[in-house]
Amino acid sequence: MPISITLDSVTCVATSAGPTADEVYIVYQADAGIPRHVPRRFTAPHSMGNGETWNVGQEMEFNRDLLVTLYDHDESLTDTRSDFLVSYDYTPDSLPGSVTVSNNDGAQYTLKITVNN
Repeated sequence: MPISITLDSVTCVATSAGPTADEVYIVYQADAGIPRHVPRRFTAPHSMGNGETWNVGQEMEFNRDLLVTLYDHDESLTDTRSDFLVSYDYTPDSLPGSVTVSNNDGAQYTLKITVNN
């Protein structure tokens, strides 16, 4: 029986670029399956500055592991790219209600979940 969680919120503790906002989107992948995007692919990412919270409300199901990754989408007239921010790998034995993750560029985000079953 799959485990169901809801990613309730993402809080930006610190952006990757100092005082400027990160343009955040989420990619989650259950059991090494097809990656899913939040917001949906080809829609605007969620702009987040220090101390801001995004109430995501996305339900996700998995059996073995669920990789949740945040990216910063940077776009200019000549370049479209996304930079890795942070990730957390949820497993049946590791379902913390709140986890804060960071990277070497100074980005720090808190993910809050609810276990549905």
